[in-house]
Amino acid sequence: MNIKELTETVGLSRDTIRFYEREGLISSPSRKSNGYRDYDNRIVEQLNMIIMAKELGFTLKEIRELTELLYSNNLTQSQMGEKLLEKTSKLKLRF
Repeated sequence: MNIKELTETVGLSRDTIRFYEREGLISSPSRKSNGYRDYDNRIVEQLNMIIMAKELGFTLKEIRELTELLYSNNLTQSQMGEKLLEKTSKLKLRF
């Protein structure tokens, strides 16, 4: 899908998506023969994870650390769940 379709799918601006791409928070999309980026469902899932993490109060630095662990296969789903629970517990204590 192109960037316009992706923005409509995930509800983020083109600039935000490109920022996440430059920062390495999402995988680099493949390119079509015309040079345009071609975003796939894997990137949609990555963006949805970032959106969810931000809603839970994760900073971009924390999201970067999580994504690096996930992409390197050094973080299991259960470990990810533990990190999410830990963060939500910290947030509950603040309020």
